[in-house]
Amino acid sequence: MRDVIVVGGGLSGLAAGIALQAEGRDVRVVEASDAPGGNIRTRDVDGHLMESGPHSWMGSAEAMWEIVERMGLEDRVQETRPESRERFIWRAGALRRLPSGPGSAVTTSILGTGAKLRLLAEPWVRGDAREDDTVDTFFRRRFGDEAAEYLAGPFVSGIYAGDARAIGARASFPLLWQAERDHGSVVRGLIRHLRQKKRERAAAGDARPVRRGQFSLQGGMGAMADAMAARLGDALRTEAPATRVERRDDGWQVEAGGRTESARTLLIACPPDDTARLLAPLDEELADELRGIPLSPAAVVHLAGPEPSPFPMGFGFLVPRGSGIRTLGTVCISNLYPGRAPVGRWLVTSFIGGSLDPGALDLSDQELVDVVGGDNARLLGETVHPDLARVLRYRAAIPQLLPDHPERVARIRERVASRHPSLVLAGNYLSGVGMRDAAATGLAGAEQVHALLRGT
Repeated sequence: MRDVIVVGGGLSGLAAGIALQAEGRDVRVVEASDAPGGNIRTRDVDGHLMESGPHSWMGSAEAMWEIVERMGLEDRVQETRPESRERFIWRAGALRRLPSGPGSAVTTSILGTGAKLRLLAEPWVRGDAREDDTVDTFFRRRFGDEAAEYLAGPFVSGIYAGDARAIGARASFPLLWQAERDHGSVVRGLIRHLRQKKRERAAAGDARPVRRGQFSLQGGMGAMADAMAARLGDALRTEAPATRVERRDDGWQVEAGGRTESARTLLIACPPDDTARLLAPLDEELADELRGIPLSPAAVVHLAGPEPSPFPMGFGFLVPRGSGIRTLGTVCISNLYPGRAPVGRWLVTSFIGGSLDPGALDLSDQELVDVVGGDNARLLGETVHPDLARVLRYRAAIPQLLPDHPERVARIRERVASRHPSLVLAGNYLSGVGMRDAAATGLAGAEQVHALLRGT
């Protein structure tokens, strides 16, 4: 009997697997698809490195850096080019630079004069943080209507493929929401938070520079999944979808890919809908809680063509909903890192669909390419002529963190701990939607499993 079976070979499951393996545990990781990594994959299409999902991680994502160090990938880390850091928002018929600090917030053309004054007045607006705040109500209260519509709204649609009027502020912007709750102002709260972090680093003797910006790996994010899979070796089985989990007196039995294996503990690192499917025969109430976390659909459209690029030099752009443009946002991949497209060519990735436009995924590949092409013509003021296109569809892509998400996750964790003490859950749906959340829950899940095994 093994120590642990990990169901799911995405980033969370791989992170848990390598951490447990490093502790000397007998691990089996089973993954349904034919390759590890989940959405963390990179496809080389005629020299164009196309990401299946995320393309970078934030410098503050400590769990990602822990994995980089564990895997010895430090020399493969790439930081975005300085000249690509500009971001744009579509408003009033033009792509306008996103403010990057207090100075640019005053000069930005995204907001009118009244909206800028309202933005600057935030420290003097009465704090009224509520647990049922949506992103929309929170930003309108703290920063005004225009900031909510043209700054927060595009961020939510571009990052979550969601609706700012439905996504909860506590779960999606926890630091900002807590700043208002504790200090009555986001600005005052963030200043105190940064000062406290600086004091903590000094007290701990941490002299490492603070990492800022966004990072990836040479060869794309798939290089991380490949390295983790290689480290796991024979402990990883692909093309092995889990079809049944069963609790036994001495642990768990898992049927996956036509084989049955046993382990003392079980870690499920799957999306909430798949986790619910596996656990429903054992605990319908737990499965219902997991099903209560909606997932938005999204299509990814990669386009490439010969230089000169029609896209602005920068990270990319986001588009507010209600503008008549279906594209949620575009990342200018070849601007970010060297080697993402052959010399003399450009590569961009656009996103379409989301909770407000689920019907987009019913379009054919060519129809999606045509929609994005038409949107680009309007956004850029010229027709774009790609000669290479690839489309990916995800019917259940991104967890939607509703206002009651923290309470739902607390109920899930409490029920697992009380009813299924040798079961551990991991996945970004528990704490966020990014790679850092997926990695962090995988590493935390490994610590939980290790603690359980030490106690047996």
